[in-house]
Amino acid sequence: MNQPECKPKSLAIEGRVLGLMCSGERSVADGNIQLYVKDDERSASLKEGDVITVKLQYDSIINTSDTGFDASLYFGQKNIYHRAYVRQTDWWYSGELDSRNSLMRFRYRAIATIQSWNMKPHSEQVMIALILGDKRLLDKELRQRYAEAGVVHVLAVSGLHVGVIYLLVSLLLNTFLSNRQAFAKTMVVILVLWLYACLTGLSPSVWRAATMFTLLSIGRNLGRMTGIYHTISASALLLLVLDSDLLFKPGFQLSYAAVFGIVRYQPQMQDWWTPSQKWMSPVWQLLTVSLSAQIITLPFTTHYFGQFPTYFLLSNLLVIPLLSSIMIASIAVLTIGIITPLPHWLSNIIDMVYNIQNQTITHITTLPNAVVNGLETSFFQASLLLAFFISGLEMVRRRDAKWFMAWMLCSIALITIL
Repeated sequence: MNQPECKPKSLAIEGRVLGLMCSGERSVADGNIQLYVKDDERSASLKEGDVITVKLQYDSIINTSDTGFDASLYFGQKNIYHRAYVRQTDWWYSGELDSRNSLMRFRYRAIATIQSWNMKPHSEQVMIALILGDKRLLDKELRQRYAEAGVVHVLAVSGLHVGVIYLLVSLLLNTFLSNRQAFAKTMVVILVLWLYACLTGLSPSVWRAATMFTLLSIGRNLGRMTGIYHTISASALLLLVLDSDLLFKPGFQLSYAAVFGIVRYQPQMQDWWTPSQKWMSPVWQLLTVSLSAQIITLPFTTHYFGQFPTYFLLSNLLVIPLLSSIMIASIAVLTIGIITPLPHWLSNIIDMVYNIQNQTITHITTLPNAVVNGLETSFFQASLLLAFFISGLEMVRRRDAKWFMAWMLCSIALITIL
């Protein structure tokens, strides 16, 4: 099974069928199924890689919601076409797969270490999600607050988090190893990146980031700094070769859309204004990074989620600058805590830092009109909106009449259909 996910009244599990038993006869089977089990003390112990035996009657996944969410399409893109609701007495733990046992045991040992510090529940949940990529324990209300503030990406291990690991490991290796050991440093960096990627669950965003930084490390070692577009394209192609279904997953689309927006348009936006004060330069740079990513991902968020966080610039300005420091400090403290019991005062400091971050997000979501709902768009409308943004930004970038005409056509089309 994949990592179970908490729902309001149950635990959602994406599982792979390993076999069937009917009338006492066992047969080999292969396929995927979506299971829902009651969220209780027994099911809470389930984790990624566990194997369970289930007595069930399954149904085909059909659309029953009037919110516009296409369940059959969403699960179909994951090759899941059936689901079942399982009673407490109709499932049994049967062991775990061997392929990732050691790494998963370390992951859950790290989670148990964090839980032993008696932090505030929300501080504990955010730290586990931020460092280890385990969002299963996240409170639904807390996750919604981060989404409404426009910083839910902080809770999903992605390029930002992998980049911090890359810079931290590179800094340590440059301190203790000479330049003549460049090949060894590159191999160590790549090994640490992929160990961290596996430890956090190898989500598409982590795959993408780890692949990109791997290619970057190899290029630096060979003395050949390849273009960023080539690196992005190569990482996407590699991921799609390994799993072509990623192309239809919202996380994959949002991840690459954000990266494209930042790489393509952030330098352009940064040139729109030159701050007179030096301290304003990093602030302006951070704002343009957030704005470029948000513009390009807006068509995807309206299509999949139907909402827009109004204060995303403020949220990113307050949270992102501290994220690198919080991650580095958390990793250092967690390493100490795994080796030896952590001093109470140190765990209190970590608890206080995460609590401040959570309180900041909460205050932002209480501002008037913090989130705009009801923005559901069809695939065609979202595609047209994306074309509108890209043609507009390219028009400003290139000052070309062709892009102006493209932007005008998109504008007319949007006014017509919206």
